[in-house]
Amino acid sequence: MYYLDMVKGRLYTYAADSAQRRAAQTAIYEVLNCLIRLAAPILVFTADEIWQSIPKEKQDAGCLSVHLLDFPKINPLFKQNDLESRGGKNVDQELQALIELVPVVAKSLEELRSQGEIGSSFDAQINILTKTQDRYTFLQSFSKELPEIFKVSQVKITLDETRPEDLSVSAQKAQGHKCVRCWNYATQIGKSQKHPLICDNCLQAIGGK
Repeated sequence: MYYLDMVKGRLYTYAADSAQRRAAQTAIYEVLNCLIRLAAPILVFTADEIWQSIPKEKQDAGCLSVHLLDFPKINPLFKQNDLESRGGKNVDQELQALIELVPVVAKSLEELRSQGEIGSSFDAQINILTKTQDRYTFLQSFSKELPEIFKVSQVKITLDETRPEDLSVSAQKAQGHKCVRCWNYATQIGKSQKHPLICDNCLQAIGGK
């Protein structure tokens, strides 16, 4: 659920052939392709209706029913337990540290919304302060992804080793102006004479100047 909510923006607003949009489509397809096979014995007709409608890989193109398919097997491309090949990093543990911040951010957004400062979460900027260098470095490594993860326009990460608490999250009104295409706020809107009301990301998506 978190993932589907996070990637809606790129599916709607990124260029059709962009790596980010294609990556999201691939991930969603892989999940759906496995899920309907697993659900087929329970949701007999629904699973088969889905199978008739989704794109199919070459080896499955001639299969007339989901009930004629094998149960899904682990795709070696997506295995997460081979730590040595990824420098000892566990992807599940890494992402969990970010997922645990989602409800904290949501609470900050709701407080700002109750004050009448914002409507949509895209009207906001999230400020994350930490006194831990490791946490700061970790969050900075996801700086481009954090606005999408939290469904906000901007995320600012600050290291302050004098703070009493390890982590502090707050929300404020986003800076800049609202892009009419993606609804995110940005400070660079208006630079394009041809498309003065959209942000740089949308300008790149439509191939404008």
